[in-house]
Amino acid sequence: MIFRIYSDGIRKGILFAILSSFFFALRSTIIKSAPIERVETLLVLRFFFDLLILTPFFFKYRDALKTKRLSLYLGRSIAVALSIYCSIYGIKHLALGDAIILQYTLPLFIPLMYWFFYRKKISAKSVYLLFMGFVSLFFLLKPNFDMLHLASFASLSVGVLGAFMAVTLHELSKTEHIVAILFYSTLIAGGVSIIPCIHSWEPIPFSTVMIYIVPISILGLIHQYLITRAYAMASPHIVGGFVYFCVLFSVLFGWLFWGETLDTMKIVSGIFLMLCGVMLVRENNLKTGSATEPQN
Repeated sequence: MIFRIYSDGIRKGILFAILSSFFFALRSTIIKSAPIERVETLLVLRFFFDLLILTPFFFKYRDALKTKRLSLYLGRSIAVALSIYCSIYGIKHLALGDAIILQYTLPLFIPLMYWFFYRKKISAKSVYLLFMGFVSLFFLLKPNFDMLHLASFASLSVGVLGAFMAVTLHELSKTEHIVAILFYSTLIAGGVSIIPCIHSWEPIPFSTVMIYIVPISILGLIHQYLITRAYAMASPHIVGGFVYFCVLFSVLFGWLFWGETLDTMKIVSGIFLMLCGVMLVRENNLKTGSATEPQN
């Protein structure tokens, strides 16, 4: 088997990446099926339970929470809140597989973000892969057909925001403890997400909270733990090739629960888009060594 070419540690990293993709797809399935109309309400509740579950952990490592980079945390946390809002909106209004494919365009935008923030030169190979990736996006979005609407661009914006978050995470990791990054991202993004709810709160029954919201938070935290372990045990260009299993699981869940199908154009353009993404992860890993997983 192909996995025999890897060491035990890398094989474990691949396993963690595949498992994290499964839990991310399962979480997305629950989000899509949750009987909550307003995305703002779902967003606030998700952050509230994330913080509630993680509070004992933050208290244990409270000495690591000191920081002098609150301005960078603020900018990144706003991007986190927007990214999750757009992710939920896309999942709610598109076929699950379509939404996840568009959200996993993150590797296409990483080189552009590095150029914007650090003025790092983009290689000719990266430019070619970016061009081919955007061409595949054109066919995936299918202009003049049913996918070209707000939900498509909301899902696509998750990739752009995710690239911004990856670059800022790379910058924060130079001086900040991972516990501090997780704490401020959750706390500030949760606070920002309250603002839209001031005039648009949707009352949620306790049963809905327990059946949908709590599992969404738990699955999200499991996903974050597993993907962190994956990147710790294997290089980003290897992990990046396996996190796309999330698309496979999402298409499977969409077919099982809602009878969703993918036409030939979507399948071909989706596969091509993922190949471009994987090759860009590898290309940029060789140059920067940065991780490129969506932080939501």
